Order: sequence, then C-alpha cells, then structure tokens
Amino acid sequence: MFNGKRTWVIPVCGEEWDEQKALFFSEMGDDILRVPSDSKVNGFVIRTALANRDFEIAKQSVPAVIWKSIEALQ
Repeated sequence: MFNGKRTWVIPVCGEEWDEQKALFFSEMGDDILRVPSDSKVNGFVIRTALANRDFEIAKQSVPAVIWKSIEALQ
C-alpha cells in the first residue's frame, strides 16, 4: 500500500504473539524496533470483556484516558 521500507515497533514482553509479529514483518523485509514493555494490559481480556458487555472488567483493564475514549464511542 505504501512505498518504502517500514519500521514496526513491537514490544518485548514475553508474549508469543509479539514474537510472531516481529518474525512475520522481518520476513517481509521490514525493519523491527523491539522495545521493552512491562505493560499489564491484556488485549484478549479486554476484547472478551467488551464482547460480553462486561464493561467493569474492560474499564479496569485499560488506562483511564483510554476508557474515556471508548465511552465516547458509545
């Protein structure tokens, strides 16, 4: 879609998903910048809570500023 070489920023946090993303983009010829992360945000938990309309769990799983953005979409 876009011409030129891309650089993907992917956290190093011990998750296999991020390892596979880094490998995929690297194999596509893109540059990878790995950054340390100790984030406790779990995307699976958040997506599941939102799908189940368990907004209290979702709200507790993200920073307050993110939750305010999500609320604005409703």
